[in-house]
Amino acid sequence: MRIFRVVVAVAFLAAAVAGFAVEGWSGAVLFPLALAVAALALAFAWFVAGVAVSFHGHQTRVSKLRARVGRLSTEDLLAVTASPAHPDYGFALEALARRGIHPAPPDKRLLLGMLESADAYTRAQGMSLLAAFYPEVRLPEGAA
Repeated sequence: MRIFRVVVAVAFLAAAVAGFAVEGWSGAVLFPLALAVAALALAFAWFVAGVAVSFHGHQTRVSKLRARVGRLSTEDLLAVTASPAHPDYGFALEALARRGIHPAPPDKRLLLGMLESADAYTRAQGMSLLAAFYPEVRLPEGAA
């Protein structure tokens, strides 16, 4: 971290010296300011590029999952939807819906059982499915 501070200080000092040599005292103030604006623009562009790359990677992974689940037979998809804890449950529901099949929602007791799991992912999936299929169910205040 210390070397970063030194590099930034040297860059601003160099910009001030170059600005003074080119424009005089106004350049000594404006060149470091321009350097700061350029650095902020570069940081913002780097952030936007990172978000775009992450989004593209996510879309690619989801497309591969949809394609893999979409190739399953209807019987296999129905077997996947029998267990809401299955990792491909949502994709299987989507594939069945595209085929015009709408299976019955999972049993409420099964979803409530998912809320007692030791695995945080299973608990979160249980909460999501409970809210999606049974919006009238309200957990007591403070229940975690």
